Amino acid sequence: MITICAWCQRLIGAEATDRLQISHGMCGSCQAAEAHQPRTPVLVVPQRHANLLGALERLLSGAGIPVVLDRRIAQRRQAANGMEGEERRQRRDRRVNPSPTVC
Repeated sequence: MITICAWCQRLIGAEATDRLQISHGMCGSCQAAEAHQPRTPVLVVPQRHANLLGALERLLSGAGIPVVLDRRIAQRRQAANGMEGEERRQRRDRRVNPSPTVC
């Protein structure tokens, strides 16, 4: 198994296994850099409460919290063909050739 940093793509480590596998982690320097970054919360206001956006911005401006309006139109996982109630899966296991599990 080869482990690489998900941020900077540097090699973190490698282990001898029977097949090549790549895993991601975080190297020490990226962990230190991420720990020193300030975490600023962001308030996301839904479309149905858009009329409150100005008041919330004024209230939270002193705290340095940005307020943004949610721009999503629909849910991402909504069915594209409009058939929401229909079960899409035909088999219990959707993989073509499921490998047997080894215990």
